[in-house]
Amino acid sequence: VKRAGLGGGGVVGLEFRKGIMEVLEAKGIYDTTVLAEVGRPLPLPSGSFDVIISAGTVLPKSTASQFYPLFNDFCRVGASGGLCVLTLRADVWDDLRSACRRAMGELEGEGKWEFVQEGEKVGFPDSVCTVTFRIW
Repeated sequence: VKRAGLGGGGVVGLEFRKGIMEVLEAKGIYDTTVLAEVGRPLPLPSGSFDVIISAGTVLPKSTASQFYPLFNDFCRVGASGGLCVLTLRADVWDDLRSACRRAMGELEGEGKWEFVQEGEKVGFPDSVCTVTFRIW
């Protein structure tokens, strides 16, 4: 956003794996990088992000019990009226759909976020999987 001249603050890259974090830092894509720990609150200030984009956070090794705490923390660090975009691999979504939707429904019931749209499955050329995009 900042680099595209659309204003706003810096772009923060958050990662749960140290090796990947080092790759992100070397590429210089983000203004700031933050290493987080799975199962712990995100080390970010509350209400500090207008847009949260989560790509690949929910992986095949994810468990149903991880959804609510993670999505709840997205709500905590997101600013009021902000946008959270989640991309999920179709195979992961198919396996964990009910648990993921349950966590989303709980947060919506608590008034923490509102479902906006679920995208269609989108395939990538020469890829062995498709991705289901969900947007809140």
